Amino acid sequence: MYLPLCEIILEHQFFTNGIGRTFTISPTAQTEVLTGKLGVLSRQTPHGIRIVYDVQHVEALRQYASNAQPGLRLAFTLTTTDHFFARYTESMCPDDGLFYFDTLGAQAESSESYRLHRETHVSASEVEPLRSPRVDALLDHSDQGMPPLGLIHLSLAPTAGGLPEVLTPMKPRTYYIRFAARQTYWTYYLLGNFARDTLYIEDAKGKTEFDALGEVSLPGNRVARAFRSTSRLLLQDRYHHRFQIVEPGANGGRILMARLPGANVRQMHHERLNRSEEAVSDIFITSAPSR
Repeated sequence: MYLPLCEIILEHQFFTNGIGRTFTISPTAQTEVLTGKLGVLSRQTPHGIRIVYDVQHVEALRQYASNAQPGLRLAFTLTTTDHFFARYTESMCPDDGLFYFDTLGAQAESSESYRLHRETHVSASEVEPLRSPRVDALLDHSDQGMPPLGLIHLSLAPTAGGLPEVLTPMKPRTYYIRFAARQTYWTYYLLGNFARDTLYIEDAKGKTEFDALGEVSLPGNRVARAFRSTSRLLLQDRYHHRFQIVEPGANGGRILMARLPGANVRQMHHERLNRSEEAVSDIFITSAPSR
C-alpha cells in the first residue's frame, strides 16, 4: 500500500482553467534510482506531481533519511514544451540559469500548505546559475547541456522540522510553485469603417480606461485609429473583459462591437512609455467596409 509523502502543485496566472499539459515535473535520473530502492514513487497529476511511499519500505526510508548526510535529498526537474512561456510569464531567468526551488526555504501558508518561493509569485530570487554548487549537486551533467526550466530540491531529514516526511506522524504537505503572468499595455488599432475619429473604446465594467492615440499609418498604406490602455493588463489564455467600440450618440451612444478580443502572446513588442521600456500588445480590429 502506498501513502502520500507530499505533493507539488504548479500554478500560473496565464491559465484560467488549470495549468495545462505543457508543464512536467519529473525526478532526475539520480532520484529515480534512489527512490526505486526506497519504495518511493512519483505520480504525475494534472497540476504537478504527487510523491508516495510504500508502507512496507518505511523502515528503510527512515533509516536512510537518518543516516544519509545531509539527509535524504530528492530532485525533480520542471520542464515545458510551450515556446511562448517567456512571453506570457512575468519573471524569467537568463539562458545560463534556471529557477531553483528548495523545500528548506519553503514559506508557510498554512499548517499543510507551503510555497517554494519568497514572494507571492516566482521572482528573480529563485534564479540560480547553472554552474552553481547547488545545481551541480542535484542535476546530472548530461542534463545541463539542455537545462530544464527549473529544479526542485525536496529534503527529507529527521532534524529538519516542518518538512513533509514519513519520519513524524503528520499529514502530508502540499508545496506550491506559482508563476505570475506578464502584464502589458494593450493597443487597439481600429481599421476599415472603424477608423473614424468619432469612435472610442470603453470598458463596460468600468475598470480599464483607454487613451486615444489618434490616426496612425500601418504597412500596406493602411490607416487606423489607435487606443491604448492607461494601465497594464494581464496576459491570459482566456479573457473576461468587456471592452467595446462605441459610437457617440443619445442614451450613451451605439455599441458597434460589444466584446473586443484580448491580447495575443504572439503580437507583443517593447517600446518606451512613461520614460521606461514597456511591453505592449498590439490588437488589430477590422470592420467590413460600409455599403
